[in-house]
Amino acid sequence: MRCARHPRIADSGWQNKKLLTAEVRKEFAKVADKRAKQRPNQRKSYLYVQDCIDAILTAIDRADGRVNIFNLGTDEYCEVNESIGWICEHLGLHPKITYSGGERGWIGDSPFILLDCSRIRALGWRPRLTIHQAVLATIKYVSADTARVKAEF
Repeated sequence: MRCARHPRIADSGWQNKKLLTAEVRKEFAKVADKRAKQRPNQRKSYLYVQDCIDAILTAIDRADGRVNIFNLGTDEYCEVNESIGWICEHLGLHPKITYSGGERGWIGDSPFILLDCSRIRALGWRPRLTIHQAVLATIKYVSADTARVKAEF
């Protein structure tokens, strides 16, 4: 048995409602006052979906215990301000951003999780993308997918 615990996943289907919506440009451009339900310096960790899949496959292939539990993730984190900045820069937008979330953000939010991934690293797995690269790859995919969907209708 292999078990994996991972941080937030950034992928082609990722739509963080605080930062990214189905109609990315339209939503950011339309809203002059963008509200983030997090503190501006709240720390977040993301893992790109393909890196997550690769880690799980590595564990299946290389772990030899009856029960194996692995934390998956990068060895880095970003602040809410950084990820919002990456998104806005990529989209060429400059919204005014206000923060309304207090210490924990929204109900059920974890203020900060950075997992110790040394066990999966010992099997030879490393994430291919940094958090910054994962967020940008996701935005590019969602932007392209949104354009494709609009063109179909």
